[in-house]
Amino acid sequence: MNILTKLKSLLPKNTKNSSYLIFKEIITIEREPVLVVPIYALNFRKLLNKLLEDKKAQMLWNDLREKYRKKLDEQELYKIFEFFIFALYMETILEDIKKELTIPSSLRNERGYYLYRAPELFNGNLDEKTFKKFLEKMWNYFYYEFYEKVF
Repeated sequence: MNILTKLKSLLPKNTKNSSYLIFKEIITIEREPVLVVPIYALNFRKLLNKLLEDKKAQMLWNDLREKYRKKLDEQELYKIFEFFIFALYMETILEDIKKELTIPSSLRNERGYYLYRAPELFNGNLDEKTFKKFLEKMWNYFYYEFYEKVF
């Protein structure tokens, strides 16, 4: 079973509307993916239409259409524009996710602690205060002592 088939098998089964799957293979060991980041959009067209309804997006489309319509078929230009808007949105979402999973954010909120406690991930047993205390100690050691020594 290839990775795309495996990922699709994990997704909701009863979606009536079109859906889209994007995945990024992050880590492979012996050419087998071991960490994959999936993005599954239920009702992809609905999401995209909502993004395109924004007044700023409409203003941008009008400007781009005026600027490039003589150089490219307008329908194809619009498809590129849709991708552009979707990519901007994904960039924002992924940046937010990245911020949520940093060590400093794990010290400020409980998301890191819940990941630590998750049985299918780390199955941690410590209380949140102890977890954060030692996470901070590791963080400080890494950046103020180990990093200086090794890098």
